Amino acid sequence: MIIALILASILWQPYTQPDSIGLKQCYTLARQNQPIRKQLALNRKATKLSRVSINRKNYPQLSMSGNATYQNEVTSIPGAPFTISKDQYKLSLEVDQNLFDAETARKARKVNRAQGMLNETQTNVQLYSVHNEVNQAFFGVLLARTNKRVLELKKQVLVKRLAMIRSRVQNGMALPGARAALQAELLSTEQQITSVEADQEASLKTLSKIIGRPVNKGTTLRLPADTAGFIAKNQIDRPELKMYAANQHLLNRRMEQTKVINLPRLSAFFQGMYGRPGLNIFKDQFEPNYMVGVHLRWNIWDWGVAKRRRSQLAVQKGIVRTQKQSFLRNVQIGTQRDITDISKYHRLLGKDRRIIELRKQVERQSASQLRNGTITPSDYLDDLNAVYQAQLSREQHHLQWIFAIIQYKTKTGTL
Repeated sequence: MIIALILASILWQPYTQPDSIGLKQCYTLARQNQPIRKQLALNRKATKLSRVSINRKNYPQLSMSGNATYQNEVTSIPGAPFTISKDQYKLSLEVDQNLFDAETARKARKVNRAQGMLNETQTNVQLYSVHNEVNQAFFGVLLARTNKRVLELKKQVLVKRLAMIRSRVQNGMALPGARAALQAELLSTEQQITSVEADQEASLKTLSKIIGRPVNKGTTLRLPADTAGFIAKNQIDRPELKMYAANQHLLNRRMEQTKVINLPRLSAFFQGMYGRPGLNIFKDQFEPNYMVGVHLRWNIWDWGVAKRRRSQLAVQKGIVRTQKQSFLRNVQIGTQRDITDISKYHRLLGKDRRIIELRKQVERQSASQLRNGTITPSDYLDDLNAVYQAQLSREQHHLQWIFAIIQYKTKTGTL
């Protein structure tokens, strides 16, 4: 009983949210959470069923037919002691076994496998599109957290400066208006913190919805380790390329299939019959009969249907090649912008550190003047805001740099 209670308490524990989660892990979870992912299994099942149907075309084929007729004239021989009924009946059962089909079934199996491969690559292309959704939500959380961190630092400084001003006002060394300016700036900073917290919450909910796992404000979001050493390479490994290759492969298989459409086919058959008259039409009575033999089918002339079909397939192959070239061109254009952004933000980051150092020097001097009462709080707040605006710019430039790298890798399929 005790063991059962312990097991029940373990099983009923609420789902614990992860302490950290990486961008690549989010990609995997997002693909697994997509409803269209079920299509992969359905495609494989459909391909398997088609293959079974193709294979069974070489099994013995069993068919039954029957007819009942009345005709106004029958064969007659003058003076013969028999007559043939004008109402006739026939029921037959036929078994047909394929002997030679010029590799039609084998070609059909190849087409079926190629079609299954194309269906799978098309689904993978649709699944890959979720990477962009993950990027937007993931970096939306990081940007909100960055803004909040900088604003929290600014708030801490404002609280210290406000305490100092309050002391000066109480000692009669500053006017109450000086305290009001700092209080207003503190409230404004708290408003900004509330705003970025709402942005973070919205991005977290979006990310949780995409990946199908809860992610809260305490979860650490990890970036890929290889972003810092980024080097642009002329390499594209998108699932679309596999889709175009699979499409070309399917068209090649269909082209091969057209070459055997009009070749001869040979089959053996057995036909059992029961009816009146039988094979001997001069016996006007119901009787069983049978017949065995071979069928030869050869479509010698098809009015150029197979040739036109090959021409159509050749045109489709040209269309696929054009689509691939257009896709590669669009990727190269899109990544060129990312490469430019990567270089731009990297250069901006190189100067952000020096800007912050200079702004801090000015702020420290202004803080000293504020303590001595030689400048107004408004003058000090201008210098303080300049410091944190510079810090915020650096953090944003760093995230924009990383985001541009991630976008480049996503567009090229190298992440």
